[in-house]
Amino acid sequence: MKISTAIIEREMNVKRVNFKKIASLVLAVTLVLSIIAPVPAAAAELKQAAEAELPVEQKLEEQKPEEQQPEEQKPGEEKPEGQKPEEEKPEEQKPEEEKPEEEKPEEQKPEEQQAEEEKPEDEQPKAEEPKKIKAGAMQADAERNALDENGGFYFTMDKNDIPLNEDVDEDGNSLAWNNAFAPTADDCIVIIRGEDEIRVGIPENAVLVKYSETGYYLKTDAGEEKLLSDVLKPGDVIVVRGDFTNGNTTFTVAESLIFVGEDGSLTIEAVPESRVMTLANGAVVDLNAGSITTSSGNINIDEAGQKKGIYFTADANDAPSGWDDAGMYMPTDANCIQIVRDGKIYSVANTGAYYLVKSNGTEYYLKTETWMLGEAGALQEGDVIVISGQFVSVDGATTLNLGTGYITVGADSATFSTEDPSAPTGPSTVDAGTISAGNGGYNVSEGGDKKGIYFTMAENAAPSGWDNAGFYVPAESTCIKLIRGGKTYDVANTGTYYIVKSSATEYYLKTEAWMLGGQGALQEGDILVIEGKFTSQDGKTVLNMGTSYILVGESSAAFADTQDNLPATVAGGEIQFELDENEQGFKNGSFYFTMAPNNLPLNENDPWANRFKPTEAACITIIRDGKEIPIGNTGAGTLIKLSDTKYYLALDKWAYGNNMPKTGDILVIKGKFANDEGWGITMDESYIAIQWDASLEVSEQQPEAPEKEFTDQTCTISVWAGSWSDFTNKRLNELRIAGVNTIIGVNPEYVDQKDMQQLLDNAAHYGMKIIPDLRGWDGETVPDYANHPAVAGFLMFDEPSASDFDNLSVLKTKFDALMPEDKQFYVNLHPQSSSRFQLGTTDYADGYVGAFVDAIDPDELAVDIYPISTKGIKKIYFENLAILAAKAREKGIPFQLTILSAGHRSGSDTYVTPTAEQLRWQMDIGLTFGANNLAHYIYTSHEDSYSAMVDYNTGATTELYNDVMQVDKEHMAWADIYAKYEWQGVAKVDADAENPMLSSIDQYVVGVDSQGISTIDTNGDLLVGMFRYGEQNAYMVTNVGSASRKSSDLLGTSAFYEFATADATATINLKAGGYKQVKAIIRGVETIIDIGDDDSFQLDIPANEGVFIIPIASDSSELGGAVAGAGAVDQNNYTAESARAFNEACDAAQKVLKDTNANQNAIDAALKALDNARNGLVAAGDSTALSEKIAQAAEKKLSYEEASMRDIEAAIAKAQGVIDVRGSDAEIAAAMQELEQALANGEKKLVQDDPDKEDGLTPTGEAESYTRTGSILVTDGGSLTEDKLHFSVAENFSQEEEVLQFAPVEENCIRLIRDGKVYPIGIPEKKSLVVSGENAYLSLTNLQLSELMPLCDGDVLVISGEFLCTDEKLTVTIPDGFLLIQGDRSIKESVDSSVIQALLPLLTGSGE
Repeated sequence: MKISTAIIEREMNVKRVNFKKIASLVLAVTLVLSIIAPVPAAAAELKQAAEAELPVEQKLEEQKPEEQQPEEQKPGEEKPEGQKPEEEKPEEQKPEEEKPEEEKPEEQKPEEQQAEEEKPEDEQPKAEEPKKIKAGAMQADAERNALDENGGFYFTMDKNDIPLNEDVDEDGNSLAWNNAFAPTADDCIVIIRGEDEIRVGIPENAVLVKYSETGYYLKTDAGEEKLLSDVLKPGDVIVVRGDFTNGNTTFTVAESLIFVGEDGSLTIEAVPESRVMTLANGAVVDLNAGSITTSSGNINIDEAGQKKGIYFTADANDAPSGWDDAGMYMPTDANCIQIVRDGKIYSVANTGAYYLVKSNGTEYYLKTETWMLGEAGALQEGDVIVISGQFVSVDGATTLNLGTGYITVGADSATFSTEDPSAPTGPSTVDAGTISAGNGGYNVSEGGDKKGIYFTMAENAAPSGWDNAGFYVPAESTCIKLIRGGKTYDVANTGTYYIVKSSATEYYLKTEAWMLGGQGALQEGDILVIEGKFTSQDGKTVLNMGTSYILVGESSAAFADTQDNLPATVAGGEIQFELDENEQGFKNGSFYFTMAPNNLPLNENDPWANRFKPTEAACITIIRDGKEIPIGNTGAGTLIKLSDTKYYLALDKWAYGNNMPKTGDILVIKGKFANDEGWGITMDESYIAIQWDASLEVSEQQPEAPEKEFTDQTCTISVWAGSWSDFTNKRLNELRIAGVNTIIGVNPEYVDQKDMQQLLDNAAHYGMKIIPDLRGWDGETVPDYANHPAVAGFLMFDEPSASDFDNLSVLKTKFDALMPEDKQFYVNLHPQSSSRFQLGTTDYADGYVGAFVDAIDPDELAVDIYPISTKGIKKIYFENLAILAAKAREKGIPFQLTILSAGHRSGSDTYVTPTAEQLRWQMDIGLTFGANNLAHYIYTSHEDSYSAMVDYNTGATTELYNDVMQVDKEHMAWADIYAKYEWQGVAKVDADAENPMLSSIDQYVVGVDSQGISTIDTNGDLLVGMFRYGEQNAYMVTNVGSASRKSSDLLGTSAFYEFATADATATINLKAGGYKQVKAIIRGVETIIDIGDDDSFQLDIPANEGVFIIPIASDSSELGGAVAGAGAVDQNNYTAESARAFNEACDAAQKVLKDTNANQNAIDAALKALDNARNGLVAAGDSTALSEKIAQAAEKKLSYEEASMRDIEAAIAKAQGVIDVRGSDAEIAAAMQELEQALANGEKKLVQDDPDKEDGLTPTGEAESYTRTGSILVTDGGSLTEDKLHFSVAENFSQEEEVLQFAPVEENCIRLIRDGKVYPIGIPEKKSLVVSGENAYLSLTNLQLSELMPLCDGDVLVISGEFLCTDEKLTVTIPDGFLLIQGDRSIKESVDSSVIQALLPLLTGSGE
């Protein structure tokens, strides 16, 4: 049996197996399947079958003349001897070939063939067996076309006579899946894996199940039992063929191939019968026959003139020969025989017929009858036949491998060659096109030279490789040009190769310094032009390069087809924010913006990869707290161009770390941003104010720092996150404005690790705390962010049952052991109204709250109670609060109350969307019961029933948000006062003794007269919270409204009362205590109420509100102490401005102390003003360094041009002013920076060359008079720029920072040595030498270099003799200094004596 090589090769290519492995696999498949084949049929029968199975498209009947058809169908027809042997075997070609025995008449004996058709006797018993069912080939199941979890797979076959099992068991279940069949031999199922063939069939194991008319399943296991000897794996090729039986029925599966993809998917194909051969001996012999060598080239021509065959020879080999099935060879692929005609190639081999006859050890006959040549038709003179590849003998025993041979067809003979006769004899020219792309990377030497550039081009026919075939030499010097400094140089050396074609599309351009025409190493900004013909070193190929431009960048090169298309730097426009709403604003350090269109390229395939890096840190600067912080990361692609007008500034944490900008900062964008391809954009200076609400404002001038819209707060007001997790800067700002500074229940599952860290960083920036949701904690894993200062604790359980307390206790122990000490184990309890099933007990006070406190030892007692429903007010609301408040006070822990802040449904109850009045009522009731912390339920929810402070779908704040903000701010205004006092208990005042809600808390209340109050007379129902701070009493008097049974609640079973509210007035009688006034706080506003002589006062309490009152005596002692303390303050240690404000507050406080009629309001106001002024004192900075800098600047300013000197004087005056007013550290730093910038940016008088100033020089260059002398010694090299040659010196005459300019006395004072010649280049009239301390340079524009520029690698400049400085009446002498220019434009001072000795003869000779 032989598997279709086309199928195998196609599938193996899909699996990316290389050609050699494919070939090995095909041979291996052929080998194994031949070995496992059944008893073979006779060779003649196979030959007949092969010819009978020719592909339809060959249309045998149409292509053969009518009279030839019977002959072609004879068994002996395919032997040339049947076609006039005397023609096919000329006498000169071994007469013995005509021996009668060679014709083997027995092959043509009808009776022998008949015997073969009737089959030998030993096969007769099989004919007597019941007829097998032919099931056909396997086909793919369209719906289930992959290996399943059990390793088996479904497939289908055409309808057939294989019976189904239509029985059912006693439960009525179908027994169709019991209809299983076992292979009759192990080779019925074969796995081909790599180069291994594994027979996996086990005859006793039923593996094929027929479960419907066309549905089948291949089982591989039955529980613990494996039904095959190996498992199926991705990448396998499975062969299924032969007989399967269940003892009663046997059916035959036509040979089928199943290819298993890497993902387990299946491709099922049947092997065509024309591709199946049974091997006679069960083995394949793979022999290398070599290539066609020589022959007479005779062509067998029939009477009609058709060229029916060609004789040729090949190298001797061991393959069988003879005019029989052993010596007749069939091609294994259509490409084994090709005809080349008029430039077109026809693949003509028919794998179902033999073409080659090996007649003896070296002689062959190639059949070329017209019907065998497919689309090409009859052979024609001039045709070239190409023969190569594998040919298999008809008996299947031998595979003959033929090397490529070419047969050129003549009129009556053929010629042979192993070389393509149509190949050109000279070098072929390949048009390579232009450089299209490449990574532009460099091959850099140890010295930093760019020795080569990598690039790519479109695939072409030119040879590749690191050898002479792939090395290409320029034909002319103009094939490579170098553009540098506006000049163009032809640099190609036609004696060496520059281009290496390393693969089909990859190239390497050699750019070593010696190869660039004496211009030295490549420099950033150079442009290379590649064009013209490059010939391979083996002379066979000419690579015709289209004009390509290469721009040399710092770390990579860029490519274009014109110079105009090379990367350039474009000007950026004005930054704007014309964006969609969802792209507006600042988020986690980054933001979108827009600019006018420009030529900066886009990356349309991946816009986010189109990144530009800041070229220096100052390109991006943060102004924070008055300080400028340059943060530009030159290694990070920060500026991203997304469209013609849209950009993104990506200040990602990985690149900018703690330097990321924050809300409240001012961001300064300026300077150049560039990408790796050489493109750049220059941004004009823009100031972007990042507002606290994350909005952005851009300006050309530095704006004021953005101000917060919220203040620091001492109290904790929380909100439950609900369904929201994206707490951006904008969200955090909204919450802080609303008074919320803690978020409970942020779910880490919806916030990945990176975003959680960013959320916590942002929260800390806004002064917020986060309590992440850690419900379901494993008791072992500590979150990475647990130590973050913004983490207040973790939500461990919400509304546990009493049955959960033991587990919570264990978890709390682990939490305390593993978590940071300052993190809260946060648990929120059930309200009292929860069912006994939810609570796990019927005793709320002790069985639930008490048990929780005893088991957990919590840091805080937290609960959520929602009292207001559409049904009324919750009956046990006050009782619930009283129980929790008493338990919290007993244990000495804070009490947190979560109030209803969102309308929603819960079970049968619908809780109202609270108004501002209802929010205020809940909050004040909570404070009356001593609640330390308050929380809102809920921020938002995805559930439709919720009406919260933020709309979940749009993210917009609602009117409820405004109400929450209003009420929270009222509380925050006096929260610091409330926090001083400790809750002592609660009293009730029931005006008519008919409020059942008040009656329900009798066992929890204290008497009204228990703490400083004698009596309270009122027309409303009140709760009075008792507080104390030291010896000071305070009271929270709250108008609780009236409650009554609903008229519909006849049996009193409802959980709600009717509820009404109204303003109330109370007369409060205090016990004697010398109090003169009462401070009353309502909605955060303080008022003073005078107390009458009878120690009573009247208090108005609006509906739904509470009033915090503090009885006070008129006491100025605290103010007196503050004034006394102010006198001890040394105001010289503070800035003059803050000290002046402090003095004014002291004076005002002293006036109040002296006013005997001043009431407590005036006293408190004076005290507050004095405290604020003292807290506002700003420490004076250390101005020592600034004073020194002022003195230095005053001395240096004279060396600057007039305009610069004025700028320096202004900076000096401003700095002195800061010192005079005892400025702060920040003010001193700013003044220092401004003064330093004035010095750095100013224009010095003597820094610029002044060639026209010739005072004191005679026409000969001699000085009239000199008062100073000195010497200069060249000590080290430097660098070469466009117009200056820098080097280092030692001198003995200059003052600090003095800049002096010298002219040479004669031309020879400065000489250039190049290529063995000496050029005097000094100009006595020109000041060409500039010296300042250890630094010096030669001004090249003041030397005689016009014909010698530019200076290049290997040049030597010699400086020696006398030089004059007329400005300072100074003459100096310079001993010989030798400066060597190197390829990287660096300057080396030569101290090598051998080098100097070699140069000295040039300096003293004739110049040669």
